[in-house]
Amino acid sequence: MRHYLMIGLLLAAAAGPACLSLNAQERSPAEVRLEAAQHMEEVEGNLTRAIDLYRDVVRRYGGERDVAARALFYMGRSYEKQGSQEATRAYQRVVREYGDQSQVAAQARERLAALRAPVPVAGRGPVARRLLSGADTDINNFVMMVPSPDGRRVAYVDLYVGALHLRDLASGAVEELQPGLPAAWNWSPVWSPDGTRLAFLKAAEERDAAGAHVEAVAILDLASRTVTVVPGTEVTNPGRAMIGMQPLAWSRDGRFLLYRTSPSGTFRGEIGIVPVGGGARRALADSVTGGSLSPDGRYVAYVAGPARGEQVFVQPVTGGARHPITDAAGGYTNPLWSPDGTAIAYQRPDGIWVVPIADGSASGEPRMAYATAGRTVAVAWNAVGGLYLSKINDVRIPLRLAVDAATAAPIGTAEELAHHPPLVHAFAWSPDGQRVAFVAATQEWESRGAAIAVHATDGSSSISHRVAAPDERIQQMWWSGDGREVLYRSVSRDGGTVKALDPSSGQVRELLPRSSSRSAFRISASGRHVLYWDRSNLPDSSQVGWVVAETGRTDGRLVAPVRDAAGVGVGSVAQLSPRGDRLLFTRQADLLATVTGQAGSEAGTLWVVGVDGGAARRVAAALMIRSAVWDPSGRFIAYTAAVDNTTTVFRIVELATGAIRTVPLPIRGPMEFTVTDWSQDGRQVGIVTPVGGFEYWAIDGLLEAGR
Repeated sequence: MRHYLMIGLLLAAAAGPACLSLNAQERSPAEVRLEAAQHMEEVEGNLTRAIDLYRDVVRRYGGERDVAARALFYMGRSYEKQGSQEATRAYQRVVREYGDQSQVAAQARERLAALRAPVPVAGRGPVARRLLSGADTDINNFVMMVPSPDGRRVAYVDLYVGALHLRDLASGAVEELQPGLPAAWNWSPVWSPDGTRLAFLKAAEERDAAGAHVEAVAILDLASRTVTVVPGTEVTNPGRAMIGMQPLAWSRDGRFLLYRTSPSGTFRGEIGIVPVGGGARRALADSVTGGSLSPDGRYVAYVAGPARGEQVFVQPVTGGARHPITDAAGGYTNPLWSPDGTAIAYQRPDGIWVVPIADGSASGEPRMAYATAGRTVAVAWNAVGGLYLSKINDVRIPLRLAVDAATAAPIGTAEELAHHPPLVHAFAWSPDGQRVAFVAATQEWESRGAAIAVHATDGSSSISHRVAAPDERIQQMWWSGDGREVLYRSVSRDGGTVKALDPSSGQVRELLPRSSSRSAFRISASGRHVLYWDRSNLPDSSQVGWVVAETGRTDGRLVAPVRDAAGVGVGSVAQLSPRGDRLLFTRQADLLATVTGQAGSEAGTLWVVGVDGGAARRVAAALMIRSAVWDPSGRFIAYTAAVDNTTTVFRIVELATGAIRTVPLPIRGPMEFTVTDWSQDGRQVGIVTPVGGFEYWAIDGLLEAGR
């Protein structure tokens, strides 16, 4: 290919200036830049530079959809040559955002299909197949997706409204089996062994005079579409969180269900057996998570133990002592019996492990069977498809929105930053606007062990420092007033503090003593005040909340109590104004009701209060306020708000007038994007948005020995 392109360039040069001038006049600037990127990829072989050029074409010329679609496709091709998983995401964007460009979209689908083909995992027996992703459908919010016994269909619940769906994996046809809100909320579907019925937890939305509703395990017959309640599983719930009996598995003969309760909306509860046709339930253990029934129905596997120290246990269904089958530190989740009953698979932070089982006890040493990265959940293991995994690719990209510094009116639309690390959690511009600092994650969804990367805005330089320990999170980041250091909030098991990184030397210093009773620290731009969350006075909750203190002092003023006079709780969003004289913070009425779509449209509120605790006023409201930042003048606040269960919007409020402007963003789907920074010159607002989405995988051959 390089040979032919070089010949073409030589012929063009030999044709003379007139020919070159004519060609340049015929091509648009977007086409010229696209060809330059192709030249960098195919002639120069500089794939990293080519990717930057392709990204720049998409950013600059998104309105020329044919050119932008091709640039995105070629970017995926370059990533594929590098062996990077970013190729899949680039092709998915072509399908999702440029579906009207039929030829390029078809090519992207072909590449996605090729990348999903079974690929042996190096050195191991399993073969992984991706069955479904967010690029295959407009619905990108699957949870608890479980395969039918024949592997042809999947049942799942829409997280935003609680509707129960059925999808044919071959045709892509989707059918709503049970409506969600406002009629009901459904959860935890489980297939019967013959694939003719689904058991699930159903919570009626209709409430009695006391505000309680009824939850029960229901059985849906897929042929007749009739729904019956399993006798003895009804629970009257006075609260918002689901506490009823969550079905986990059917017995092979279809007569019993394995269940787990969720008292007070937790994920730990009683596990036991209940007859499908009615009868007394039999509890087996308490304070457990997970749950899987052996194929012969003799044993149940579950997880018990303290957080991060959980172990997998096996217990006879007829009663008797439980036996641990794991004993290492680090925590275990989601145990699943193999279809032949000879092994149990479980999750550790590094992947899927398998241990052989005989007569309810471990009969050999556990081994790593399949390495995973990012956020994955093992959901089922059957004889047809293997072990099924749900994966959330929480990849986030940084966007910049140009605004008028005087009025905060948007100028154009938000664009992706031209230069940034591949996995971004947050970012902030330096005071002079010449550099951008990023929280660069090591995994798609995790800020533990993250690095801080600093890029020149023109792409001329970049540097990265791994500043966080494996158990340390970076939760917020901003620049010092003089631009010499990047400050960030550090959180670990030992508590929270603020640290400062010198990007030029990589030196890190701790600015505040680490504390477990005081957390969420933020130092004002002037350095004179510090904001923190104080729970040191517990159990006296009246003194818990957001506190502002002078830097260096241990005493401060409680300016936003954990609950107001009406009992409404304070939110996690809080930031000092540029001058340090005011605080923005959020309140959220009934968080669980908000998540399940049962709260009012103004359950979330945005407030401004003086650091002396006076002149508090509400400045905005929505279903939920997700994030907020001040502009450098202190006259505006930019924030993101959920207005319903599927839509997040970006807004700017002018504090003097109360006027609120909703700004359209080029973000599709129910993405929970956040606003992270407002540049010191007042001309740019920073936004981080997820672009990855959901994927559904099957791993076959999990019991095979490594090759």
